[in-house]
Amino acid sequence: MKKDNSGFTLAELIVVISLLGILAVFVGASISTAFSAREKALAVNVDAYLSMCRSRCLSRGGKPYIELSQDGETGEVWGKYYENGKQLEEESLGGKGVLVSYYIGKDSPNNEKDLHTETLKISFSGSTGAMETPEENLWIYVGKYKIKIYALTGAHRFE
Repeated sequence: MKKDNSGFTLAELIVVISLLGILAVFVGASISTAFSAREKALAVNVDAYLSMCRSRCLSRGGKPYIELSQDGETGEVWGKYYENGKQLEEESLGGKGVLVSYYIGKDSPNNEKDLHTETLKISFSGSTGAMETPEENLWIYVGKYKIKIYALTGAHRFE
């Protein structure tokens, strides 16, 4: 009489579980990499938008400024460009699902504001390039990336 062994051996179970663990590590790493790339792309876009506004402030008359906001539903970050109080451009900077916050002050941040609840208005002086609003240094946090804008010069640094 033949014995029916329809189950799995311990060795087979260990091999399958090991393969599933290795697969889970690769999937997790690729998801993390994709999300990090989205954060970096948004940070680069925000930095470029700041450069555009500052260069227009230095080269044009009037009072150019930008507003940065984040849609509460989609998480998308929007940049709006104004001259003399009139909106001329509105551009999606990307960032769906990326948390964006900012801090205004001289020292290290302790009271960050979320961009999806409060719009950030930034303007630069047409003669010096220094920030007019806000009057103190500004840090914009895009996920793990940071953009620091120096109030006295208007120069900004992407980290």
